[in-house]
Amino acid sequence: LVRHGLGYVAATRLPNWPRLRNLIPTGNLDGPERLRDVLEELGGTFIKLGQMLALQPDVLPFAYCNALFDLLDRVAAFDVNKVRKVFDEELGRAPEQIFENFSESPIATASIGQVHIGYIDGRKLVVKIQRPQVDTEFMGDIRLMTTALGMIKRLHLSALYWLIEPIGEFVAWTREELDYRHEARYMEQLRQNASENSRERIPLVYWQYSTRRLLVLEYFDGVTLIDCLRVMENGNPAVKSRLEDMGFDPNQFARNIID
Repeated sequence: LVRHGLGYVAATRLPNWPRLRNLIPTGNLDGPERLRDVLEELGGTFIKLGQMLALQPDVLPFAYCNALFDLLDRVAAFDVNKVRKVFDEELGRAPEQIFENFSESPIATASIGQVHIGYIDGRKLVVKIQRPQVDTEFMGDIRLMTTALGMIKRLHLSALYWLIEPIGEFVAWTREELDYRHEARYMEQLRQNASENSRERIPLVYWQYSTRRLLVLEYFDGVTLIDCLRVMENGNPAVKSRLEDMGFDPNQFARNIID
C-alpha cells in the first residue's frame, strides 16, 4: 500500500518530472490499473473483493470495472504439486488415479481456486481445486475488513461510506464460498429448477469426487460472459468471430438472463 501510495503521489503531483516519477515503483500506472495491482498483490480475499467490484458499475466507474475483470479468471496459478496435495488430502488419491487424463495447466484461475480439465469414461469434466491455506488466509482478511468497517463507522469517514454495503455483503457470502459443497448443492437445485427450460443448462455435479475443497462438474463448451464483455471493450477478433458464427444475439442473451 505504501509503494502504490508513493506511485499515486508521483503520478498526480509530479507530471512535469517524468524522470523522477519513473524512479518510483508503480509511478506510471493509471488509477484503474493501480487498483487492480493493489488487490492482486494483497491477494486472497482482496482479489475476491476486486471480482465483486468488477461487476458493480453502480459502485465504481466503468474504467475501474474493466480493469478488474482480469481478477475473475486470470490470477496467478498455484503449482501442480499443490494440486496433487489437495487431492491426496481430500480423496486419498492422486488426480491421475481418478481421471484417464488430467491437465496440469489450469484453464482459469481465481482467488479461491483454479480450474483444470479431466476425463472420465471419455467425458470431459471441469475440476475446480481450492488454493492451499485459502480458508486460513481468507478468515484473517475478513477479520481485517470487519475491523476496517467498524473504524469507518466510528470515525464517521463519510468519503468511505460507499464501502460499507459491498464489503459487508462480501464478508457474508465469502464465508460460505470457502466450502464447495454449498456451491454444488445450489447447482443441483438450479439444475432441477431448469429441467424444463430450453434456454438454461446447469452442469451436472459429480458428487463422488466433490468435497469441501474439490468440485468436479460436467464441462460445457462455449464463450463465457466475461469473454463477451471483453469483446465489447477490446474487440477481440477471434472471440468476436466465434460469437458471430454461433449466431449470438446479445439482446436475447440479456433477456434470457433477466428471465
